[in-house]
Amino acid sequence: NMMQEVEAEILLDKIDMLREGISQVLKALEIKCGSESEAERNFVPCVLANIRNIKSSLSESKDENHQLLIEKSILSTILGQLHFECAELSSKKTALEQESLMLTQHLMLVENERHHLLERSRKLNMEVDERERREVALRAEVENLYAKQARLQGSCVALEDENVKAFEENRFMLAELSHIKQEKHVLEEENDAILIDALAFSYQFMILKSYAVEKALELDKV
Repeated sequence: NMMQEVEAEILLDKIDMLREGISQVLKALEIKCGSESEAERNFVPCVLANIRNIKSSLSESKDENHQLLIEKSILSTILGQLHFECAELSSKKTALEQESLMLTQHLMLVENERHHLLERSRKLNMEVDERERREVALRAEVENLYAKQARLQGSCVALEDENVKAFEENRFMLAELSHIKQEKHVLEEENDAILIDALAFSYQFMILKSYAVEKALELDKV
């Protein structure tokens, strides 16, 4: 009898330990049951149902993880493409910046050349204006010489007529007439020289004017 009682106590202890284990398992699985007897009866079905739920959740989690891996791979590919495109854009940006710098330097050279041409054109215009003023002055002087020559020619004709009428009476008039002829000759030579200078200045003026017009057209094209 003593052995049976000892074995019975051992069994009771094991039963208590088993019940405690069942209670802990139910708590861990968050399974709520009513009484202990109900918990003991429904322990296996509840645990199996919970295990099935856990397996289903694990399967869904695996599917989600697989989907996340696919999305991560796609994103990684997209990011790689974006990185490549960014590098390409950066290279293009650098090339464009270099091209812009070269264009800026070229524009500065063109602007300097344009300024130089404008300055030369301004000086040429000043020279042309000065030559035009000199030409006007020379033309006025030539006209004055023509008028003086005409007056001298008139005087010479009058003196010659008077000399024909009174050649024998007035030798002094002949001397004066000779002097007037000499002065006329000198004036004609001076007039010819002035005409030659005027023609030379006129020719130079035409050349300078043509050069100024050509440079102005070049500036307009720039």
